[in-house]
Amino acid sequence: MAVMIQRRLPMIMDSEEWKQLLLALNPNYHIMSSTALTKSLILKEAAKISEGIKDFLHMACHLTITFDGGKRIHTYCPQPRPYKFSATSSDNAGNTKKARRLLCEHYPHMLNLQDPCHLLNLAIKDMCFLPEFAENLNELFVPGGPRYCFEMDLSKFLSIIGPWARGLKCLEGAQITADHVYFVFLSIMSQHEEEFCENKHRLLNSTMESTRQIGNGHFDELINETPQSHDLYVTTFVLNPVYRNALIYKQVNPMAGPTLTITKSVTGVITCATKPPQDMILCAALALQRIL
Repeated sequence: MAVMIQRRLPMIMDSEEWKQLLLALNPNYHIMSSTALTKSLILKEAAKISEGIKDFLHMACHLTITFDGGKRIHTYCPQPRPYKFSATSSDNAGNTKKARRLLCEHYPHMLNLQDPCHLLNLAIKDMCFLPEFAENLNELFVPGGPRYCFEMDLSKFLSIIGPWARGLKCLEGAQITADHVYFVFLSIMSQHEEEFCENKHRLLNSTMESTRQIGNGHFDELINETPQSHDLYVTTFVLNPVYRNALIYKQVNPMAGPTLTITKSVTGVITCATKPPQDMILCAALALQRIL
């Protein structure tokens, strides 16, 4: 199996060692050649699986159209019927974002979902370029470079990107639903806030503030700045009874501070005012009203 998974021809089946092993296990077994396996059996099984998937999708509803910035559209429907599709998802590049918007405007029943895994990947990429890591970590891989601070620098780096990497792995699971997306983002932001309060890795203040900025930016892009998604991630989180006693309901993002507004009057008097965070229950209620 390891040979097949690595996309190599299973030539081991023609070796004497393999034949002797099979004869020892079952003398009555007819040994198949590698040619018969690759040219016949595997192709037949692949075709059978492909046809099974097509038959399943032909009868399925609530399908999702996903696509990237190129020309690839990841969906299948033998006879395309708009009512079979309930959502569309892609990254947030200009062309793909516009495509999702136009598609949902033409078919209002479809939900506009941004790809959360893509955003987590972008967040990790942005954090890799923070000044505290960009220079020090690069030097560790230069021959003859300083290595005595390797463990300390690596622990700092992992404390920043670790929550995002684990969240990315979780969201790539097969059983992930919309409420899990907000739950994972919430876990990432909460873990950062807890670690920054302790700061046991002695991160620079500029690094922590930049991490907050990157995290809040991607959080807002996914959770707060996609009105066509009807606040789907927050709404499904609120509707899941598992989270009915969650303490987060009064603040959507635990790492975001209150909105500060600075105004200057005609007479030159400067005043500051804060706006409380958006209430999640109200947000979900309005979203359900829009959907229904």
